[in-house]
Amino acid sequence: MPVKKKPLPERIDRIEERLAEIKLELAELNQNVEGEELDSEEKAEIMATVGHLRDEERVLRERLDELEETGSSPER
Repeated sequence: MPVKKKPLPERIDRIEERLAEIKLELAELNQNVEGEELDSEEKAEIMATVGHLRDEERVLRERLDELEETGSSPER
């Protein structure tokens, strides 16, 4: 049975909402780091989180561009 896809505007809205969440998470991480003395383990954890969020942001932006260009999801 084929999986029914959500309507395009709803998918775009969900991607945009997650991008906004990522932006807030990155801002909070940046604010938490400023002026604090962190050990190398804490720095590594924060850098890993930032890297993960930026990767997710990049993938979502690419997906959003695809949806906006094609008007539908590309075949995978």
